Amino acid sequence: MCILIYKPAGVAFTDINTLEKCWDANPDGAGFAVLKNKIHVVKGLMNFDEFLKAYSALYDKNNDIIIHFRLASKGPVVKELTHPFVIDKTQPPSLEFITNKPILFHNGTIPNLGKDGKSDTLEFAELLAKISENTWDKVISTVRRTDKFIIAKQGEVKLYGDFEIIDQVYFSNLSWQFNRGINTIKFLEVLYKRKR
Repeated sequence: MCILIYKPAGVAFTDINTLEKCWDANPDGAGFAVLKNKIHVVKGLMNFDEFLKAYSALYDKNNDIIIHFRLASKGPVVKELTHPFVIDKTQPPSLEFITNKPILFHNGTIPNLGKDGKSDTLEFAELLAKISENTWDKVISTVRRTDKFIIAKQGEVKLYGDFEIIDQVYFSNLSWQFNRGINTIKFLEVLYKRKR
């Protein structure tokens, strides 16, 4: 299912317990971006300790930070398919880089994308790169259904979909609050009660 977390500038988010629960529920890799003058991306983090070390090194309460914990639905479990992806025709060769190009995070599964060793989100980032930026909202709304997206660029973070807010931090879903293997009916009951 994956989990997206958006920590706005000025909001503290150092809850290691929550981060570890998110990892445990989505253990197929992680990546994050810190938005300063440019966007600092770190991805390809394949264990929690590696993630926590990188996150701690770059954490700054005064900057927007977006985190993605992956639960692979399309594409193999490899460092290169952790999020985010640059919205460009090609991806940077490094798993840590600084960019001024828009980046894409996604929680969900996009039908008909994710072939030939790519994930659906990587293919979607490549497709967005081929069209005008002022059409991205319309394109995302056609594939969004229950999916969640975040597009970040210098000075702007845009969330698509309904995010849950806990202590001013945005989560794409709350599946991480439940143990793996939880009874699906129990999960849906809790989710239904929250929406009421």
